[in-house]
Order: sequence, then structure tokens, then C-alpha cells
Amino acid sequence: MDCGEVVPLELSAGSDEIKFDTFAALAAQLDALFALGLKFDDIKDKITQLLLRVNVLTTETNKYTFFDCEKPYTRNLICSDGKHYSLLLLCWGPGKETKIHNHPCDGCFIKNISGCIKETRYSFDKAADEIKQCCSKYYCEGQVSFMSDDIGLHKISNPNPNVGAVTLHLYTPPFKECKVWSNEGKGQFSKPEKGVIGYYSVCGLRTPHLEGKPGLFARMQQELLEKHGEKVESAAAL
Repeated sequence: MDCGEVVPLELSAGSDEIKFDTFAALAAQLDALFALGLKFDDIKDKITQLLLRVNVLTTETNKYTFFDCEKPYTRNLICSDGKHYSLLLLCWGPGKETKIHNHPCDGCFIKNISGCIKETRYSFDKAADEIKQCCSKYYCEGQVSFMSDDIGLHKISNPNPNVGAVTLHLYTPPFKECKVWSNEGKGQFSKPEKGVIGYYSVCGLRTPHLEGKPGLFARMQQELLEKHGEKVESAAAL
């Protein structure tokens, strides 16, 4: 059945009250928006508005929600057009955090789905070889944040020591690796590590050998494969 062309939400009449209860509906709007061929600065606010209108039910997020007690967080790919954006659900263990990292893309949008997250931002000075913390922000359920290399570096954490958190991330365009730092301070900017992007699940299906540093499940799968004379290597993770 041909349902016709999808019109970007901001160009539709009465769009202020429209909410997205499925990721497929959000993806359709993103596809339509990027198909317009506009510059990023012209669609940045539109992307933020789309994410603010995401109101998915637990039954929708459950397919992509995977926690691993041996990993700080898991990266679960919902969908990607392979060119303009990738949409992920990240599941954060209690009290866990990322390393400081950059974004080799136009930007990273984060919508908090459940729990509370903390974003710590850093400025950097190449000449002084220094990374310096400049501010911290907390985001509650429903709030959207944006980060890019023009703003600086950051790390994300779940400040709650007892309860996990879930966040929706949109990266535009998709990227395969970034730079990560274990420490801030003088003499640190020149010491980045390479973070290779992996996925704990893809479209709701577990991917034990694409997730980056293997968790318990991946190691069990590896042991079973090795017993049968096979070996699968995992990439380094962010």
C-alpha cells in the first residue's frame, strides 16, 4: 500500500500536538527531514523538536533495552539510514559513566527516556595541551540535550547508584570511531585513545561480537565458538 510522501512534522498543520509513540514514526520524520537536503544549522532545531515529541511506551523501548552488569552502558542500534543519522538506545548501569570523548560529526542529540543522567562538559586548549571541566548539567526524563565539537568535549554518567537509566541518542551523520580521554587536566589533550563504535544489539537482536569490549554473554559465546575451532574477535569499545 502506498501511503504517499511523508511530510516533515514542522511543515504539517497542527503539528504541535503530535507525539511519536514508535521509533518507526520518528525515523520516518527524520528521513523526510534529511531528504530536504538542508544544511545542518537549518535543521538542528527541527531535530530537537522531533525528539521532544518522542513519547514512546515501555513496550516500544523494551525491544532495544539491554543492561549488562559487567559493562558501564550498552549501545543498542535502533535504526540508521547509513548516511545522515543513526538512532540508538543507551542503557546505563547504576553509577556508571563514559570516558571523556569527542563527536566527529555535526552533533549528538540525547533525549532522556528514563532515570536521570549527568552531562559533564569540558573545554580544551590544544596549545596548552589541557582539558578542563567547565560545567555539569542534569537531565530528567523527557529533556533533550545537544553536543558537538564546536562546544567542547563531554562525558555522560548515571548519577543514581541504585537505578539504571535509558537514553535515546541521535548522531548525525553516523561515525565509526572517536577520540576518548581517561583523564582531564594539563598534558592530557595530546593523549587520546581511539574509541571504536560497537553495538550491543542491532534492531533488537543481540550482537555479542559487535558490541566492543565483550561482556559476560559475549565471552560465553566466544568460549562456545572456540570449543568448535572458531574464533571471533571483538573491536575495542568506546
